[in-house]
Amino acid sequence: MSNQFSVGADEAARKTGAIDSVVASLPLSLAHATAQPDIVAVDGSVPAWSERAQEALDSGARVTVIISPTLMTGLAPQATAQMVFDWAFASNPAVQKAAEAATALIPHITLLESRLVLPAGADLDQSLMDQLTAIAQITGDSALAPGSLRCLFADQHGYHFAGALNSGAPVTVSAVVSAATNPHLGIRLLTVEESMTVYIPAPDTAAPAEVRVTTHEGELLLPTEYEAAHRTTWRRAIRLLTEETDAEDYAQLLKTASVLRNRLDP
Repeated sequence: MSNQFSVGADEAARKTGAIDSVVASLPLSLAHATAQPDIVAVDGSVPAWSERAQEALDSGARVTVIISPTLMTGLAPQATAQMVFDWAFASNPAVQKAAEAATALIPHITLLESRLVLPAGADLDQSLMDQLTAIAQITGDSALAPGSLRCLFADQHGYHFAGALNSGAPVTVSAVVSAATNPHLGIRLLTVEESMTVYIPAPDTAAPAEVRVTTHEGELLLPTEYEAAHRTTWRRAIRLLTEETDAEDYAQLLKTASVLRNRLDP
């Protein structure tokens, strides 16, 4: 019989991370807490999220789920191995599928570009970390060196970064705030003979992500996985408890942040 773990969350985390719907969709594994929860969700938009997460762990929680974290301003938390990050786009299972497909392309990339479309009011700092995390997971941690991306433009309407992979291939990372189309993340890898495109919709839609690989033989749509980013994150948190493994999300955040020469301030 599978274990059921109790869940607690502050109001902001419940709304942003769709906690109620996740718990309802995983009834055999998760239930709302009546006392001390096993897993506590924390709103990552506040600068002190790391302190709140550490406080939850010190109070008895076994795992914390950080909803779309920003970069921290305070002290680094102690129990980072028990912290799982829930990203709106990077947590989508299609990212892992794209990473597997990109393995053969990485040494031959001639251009990497990514564009994120966001709704009005979106936190651009969170969104940038989310976007870069997805790119890093697909290309591998070593593809982008520390300080390799420079901010060319940033305001309340979006941002644009440019840089290069370690191989020398140019990289562009941009975001635009717009209501003209649904929020989504797009990533494209080009080589001389092949390409891969990744389309990831926002987690509040039922539309699936798509990963397409194009070669001289034609275009291949990789098998679609109908799983939302939020549910994928909570499945990871459950595995953390049942398999007693450690999370590496915090270390990933630090590596992601290190590629920025400057952040949203040209």
